Amino acid sequence: MNPSYIQMGVINSPTDTVNALSFTIDGRYLASASDDKTVRVHDIERGLSKVWEHKGAYPYTAVAWKNNILFIGDEGGVVMCSYPTLKWPHRRTNEVIHEASSPVAVMEINESGDRLLVCSGADVLLFKKHSSGVWRYTDRLPRPAFGETENFVRPPILATGVHFLKNDNECLIGYYHHGFWKCDIKAWETTCIWGPDEKIGTSAKSPDSTSLVATNVRSGLDWFRNTSQDFKKISTSSEVQELKSNIPLLTLFINEGHAAIMGTTKGYAVIFDAKHGRRIQTLKHGTDQSWVTALAYVESVPRRRRMIATGDGNCGQHTQILLWIEDKDTPAKVPSKLWVALPRLVGIQVAATVTVSRMILVAMGITFALLLLFPSQWSVDDVSKMLGSPSSAPSSSSAPSSSSAPSPFPLPGGHSLRKTRFKQILGNLEELILFGLNSYEARAVVLLLG
Repeated sequence: MNPSYIQMGVINSPTDTVNALSFTIDGRYLASASDDKTVRVHDIERGLSKVWEHKGAYPYTAVAWKNNILFIGDEGGVVMCSYPTLKWPHRRTNEVIHEASSPVAVMEINESGDRLLVCSGADVLLFKKHSSGVWRYTDRLPRPAFGETENFVRPPILATGVHFLKNDNECLIGYYHHGFWKCDIKAWETTCIWGPDEKIGTSAKSPDSTSLVATNVRSGLDWFRNTSQDFKKISTSSEVQELKSNIPLLTLFINEGHAAIMGTTKGYAVIFDAKHGRRIQTLKHGTDQSWVTALAYVESVPRRRRMIATGDGNCGQHTQILLWIEDKDTPAKVPSKLWVALPRLVGIQVAATVTVSRMILVAMGITFALLLLFPSQWSVDDVSKMLGSPSSAPSSSSAPSSSSAPSPFPLPGGHSLRKTRFKQILGNLEELILFGLNSYEARAVVLLLG
């Protein structure tokens, strides 16, 4: 069954074309890569607030999550690992794992999470995760051997998509001018399995690896069947694009492989049924002239619903990312930023109060230990000065010296000098604790009202 989707929120942070979007597997965070040379991460559960960003020297063109690692690619060919969701002290610095000679277009991670394939110009690059947890560039997959065309003009090689199959030692590669090829990574061989009948923009693989869908720059969406015996084109879903755009638009499988979504150059994304190829819903993103150039989808979202993200590509400062959620009887809403911030501020107050209390308790312990170990070296004035409060006891010059006798000096009323010291110390510590608590309560009120 294919549900419908409704808009749930808008992100206005990008200031130029959005080239790529990616959800974490739990749907908590959304990463975006754009032409404004910035990668951003937004927290879906906290009012779509921005929680991390990184600026670089080139426009960013690709992002992909695997657990807490965000893989990033840019127009200059840099492939980088980042860790934006890790909290201190576990947060790590960004790591550049490779510098290719062409822009990074697509990233694909296998299910086990130990291999990464990257399309960069004519090449498909292979990365592996070592036992130490470090990702390293391994090699470039062999390029297909293309022959001359009828007019003896050889079109440029451009890899536009790559997909791991069920066996991680095999992958499918889509080329803009040269169709689909299967690569046996273990044997290091490539074989042409279809085409080239159409220019392949981008492609997507179904969760069970039995179907593949690809956008072409002329007529719309092509559907393919993939089995161990053959790879065959089944049908085409018509969605004609503007001829002047000539850009590879994105597509993704959604709804557990029962549908596919495709970006367009007409201001919307369209959802097609995978079984019959018919249009089942249109997601209006912007004006009729805007291009939907980035898509993301997630369905493994505990206690929530399936989500789609769409980003536009020719709106300049008015660039937007829209979030769509599965429509049910009670649509989910993005929580207000105010109600998200209040618990955090209260948490800050409680944490600060606990910290001050612990510090004061440590000071008390140190003070009593010194008094017990060196009773003859301390006077009431010394303790009072250390605690920051004026002493109301007699000065040391008028008080009898405790060093003159091993036992406490008797005072009028049956009290001893040592007992009097302890009472005054406890009084001073009580005032200090109350002062510390009141000061942090005041600071918390200022934070809440400010």
